[in-house]
Amino acid sequence: MSASISPNIGSVAVNGSQTVSNITSNVTYTLTVVSASGQSAQCQTSIVVQVQPNLPSCVLSASPTSINQGGSSVLSWSSTNATSAFLSPPGNSVALSGSQTVYPAGTTTYVLTVTDSQGRSAVCQTTVVVNPITPQAPSCTLSANPMVISPGQSSTLSWSSTNAVSAFLSSIGAVAPYGSLSVNPTISTTYTLTVTSSSGQTAICQTAISVSQYPIIPPPPIYPPKYPPIYPPTVSLHQIPYTGFDYGPVGNTLYLLALGLLGAGGGYAIFFSSGKIARRMRNVRHQIDEVLNRTTA
Repeated sequence: MSASISPNIGSVAVNGSQTVSNITSNVTYTLTVVSASGQSAQCQTSIVVQVQPNLPSCVLSASPTSINQGGSSVLSWSSTNATSAFLSPPGNSVALSGSQTVYPAGTTTYVLTVTDSQGRSAVCQTTVVVNPITPQAPSCTLSANPMVISPGQSSTLSWSSTNAVSAFLSSIGAVAPYGSLSVNPTISTTYTLTVTSSSGQTAICQTAISVSQYPIIPPPPIYPPKYPPIYPPTVSLHQIPYTGFDYGPVGNTLYLLALGLLGAGGGYAIFFSSGKIARRMRNVRHQIDEVLNRTTA
């Protein structure tokens, strides 16, 4: 025996079932079976396709989907085959398509419901995750200038802080989270600054001012050593002859003039002395001649 189904299916088992899809219009299926002797029989079934109006649909998204506490996100949505839309939270009617900025305090799931004219609806949703912010710990710095003073003198305290909303300075009281202040301690004092953040966390910093019992004498200034100028040895050409002394132009002229006068005087003395010696020798010779004349006579 054999069997077949028309239209668009063909040979099938004598007994069984089969799924058909993509049916867009009414259709009648006919099963034809044939015996071994060639006899045949037919049976039919019909499928009716009912045309239904389009159902409503929607799309809802958030950008970004993850924010820090205190941040914001933008919801955007659209719809088809709808006549009304409702967004929750905040829980009110909205346009069939649009956008809205939201500021969730915590992780929130937003739901959009759209409805058509026949009351049929569709739902879409998106979630915005809110990350809690971890409070940052405060910090501070405190310094004194100068750190050592004499009785009656003053010093300036300077301080700063981060992530702090209030500050307290020992021996002074409440102060701004940053600033400076002149103090006049009579004894050595340690000042403590305590700063507090918005979450209640605290930080502490300190500085000390020493009060000396003796006046502070600044060290004497240090000047660089001074050395006399060093000049290279020179010989003046006007020293003729060179004497080893330099009395200046006038002194050197007088000195040379004195040398010249001394030389002239020495030459005159020698010349005068030579004339006297010659006259004495002539006298002696004359006396000898007289003696010899007397002897011969």
